[in-house]
Amino acid sequence: MGKHGEGTLLNRNGVWVHKSRINGKDTRRSTGCTNRKDAEAWVKTNITPITTASTAKEATERARQIKIKASPINFTEALRVFFAAPRKRSPAAKRRTGIESQWGDFAAWATDQGLTQISQVSPEQGAAYLAHLREFGRYNESRPGMTARPTSADTANTYHITLKAIFAAAMKPAGITENPFAFNKAKKDTLDREAFTLDELRDILQASESLPILRQLITVLLLTGMRTVDACKLTWAEVDQRAGILRRKTSKTGSKIEIPIHPELLRLIQSQPQGARGEPVFTELFDQYERNPIKLSNHFSKLLDSLGIEHSQAVSGRSRPHVFKDLHSFRHTAIFMLQEKGATLAELMSIAGHATQAVALKYAAHASRENKARLINSLPDFFSSAPEEKKKAANEVIEAEIVPPAEVKAKEAAAMLRKALKSTDPDKVKELVKQALKTLES
Repeated sequence: MGKHGEGTLLNRNGVWVHKSRINGKDTRRSTGCTNRKDAEAWVKTNITPITTASTAKEATERARQIKIKASPINFTEALRVFFAAPRKRSPAAKRRTGIESQWGDFAAWATDQGLTQISQVSPEQGAAYLAHLREFGRYNESRPGMTARPTSADTANTYHITLKAIFAAAMKPAGITENPFAFNKAKKDTLDREAFTLDELRDILQASESLPILRQLITVLLLTGMRTVDACKLTWAEVDQRAGILRRKTSKTGSKIEIPIHPELLRLIQSQPQGARGEPVFTELFDQYERNPIKLSNHFSKLLDSLGIEHSQAVSGRSRPHVFKDLHSFRHTAIFMLQEKGATLAELMSIAGHATQAVALKYAAHASRENKARLINSLPDFFSSAPEEKKKAANEVIEAEIVPPAEVKAKEAAAMLRKALKSTDPDKVKELVKQALKTLES
């Protein structure tokens, strides 16, 4: 045995182990060497630089540099480490593609800065990349000769969260002690979505009567406050007609929501052909969302244009206009009106499924079902009459339906015939058959 860098070399079962005392505690580290001479060389490389440092800060930095040399991780390897890290659930295919794209853009920027390992990235460089993102847009799309497309603070923050998470997963194997993206996110842009006015709602609902798929979506969004994805993917298993309740885990946060069914929404649900428990309630709406969710948003934007409702504005420093009224505005509208009706924070959290405050979630568990039902049923009558010319204007502007009219009529007629088959009233059967034929002929 011998002294080496304030420690001692011990032979344990043929392998040399270095023993030292740090901060009053004995520590042992295997050198991995079976030859004493090799073990001494290992100590000089990995232990002596740390124990001979003049300050604790210097010792920490030397230890970091030693670990970096022992296990270098480049940008490609860091992404692999991130995806391999244990987690409650793996990111969906779409989210995984987004992560790969965001990390790829940062990696391209870092490589052009002369960086080859993630351990070389400093907080200053992390901030510099995000600043480039805000001012010029994605690095791969803002090179010389390309038009700059600045991003919003929200978009930059999405990149920030992704990059911070990847570094957090790869820090330990890379010997990094400080996450270069550990600084605060940028302040969000002050512009946000707005709720619709009561007059706007009535105009929208009247004009959407000839657009059944869009009308279904609007009705569900307005009377539940759900996000678009949750409205489109609502299944029969989540609809308890006997109790008059919708129960679902939100797609975004996984929060459990329990929403009393408004009478108008119940009528809409009961008008749909009954499916199996796991099937969507609104099949055409579900199919459209799965094929192209943007198409729903685009159709609604055209509807707002036809009604003369302003919904976007140009913003200095941004390539795209800020949209302040869209399908998500129905969520803002429903929650705002419920609040106006006296809903408590706990009741709003239970209905909307927001999961940003642990205390609010705790109180949400005690929200009264009766009170929530009263609030839902107290929403204004959006479905009353509105100027007929609004509906006509919408039909002139919107060139095509989301689903071909013939297909819609055929499905409506089929639903009527299914009801006729279930009825035991001869007069009702005749009436339903007559309505089905009339629908097909129109």
